[in-house]
Amino acid sequence: MTEKTRILVIDDDRGHAETLAEVIEGEGYQCKVALSGTAGAEEIDKGDFDLVITDLVMHDLSGLDILRKVKARSPDSEVIVLTGYAAEDTALEALNEGAVDYIAKP
Repeated sequence: MTEKTRILVIDDDRGHAETLAEVIEGEGYQCKVALSGTAGAEEIDKGDFDLVITDLVMHDLSGLDILRKVKARSPDSEVIVLTGYAAEDTALEALNEGAVDYIAKP
């Protein structure tokens, strides 16, 4: 990925989202933050992102919903699913749906 890479972080936990965005921007990438699944879906509709990092469990849309939306709109975009509720079944589902990684939050 280059400095022109567009990254979207979707997490309904403001602290997690903003901290992750700060780290990404500190590495020289462009990063946008959405604080709900719905807001993330709206950002996806507005433009293409090279990478979407999404929380799995949110109050409105799930990370799996986001993953499916990204892949339907832009199959070459990569998606990483983060979760504080890691489970083998959701990990397999995310990876089978095209996520590049499934990461358990500490």
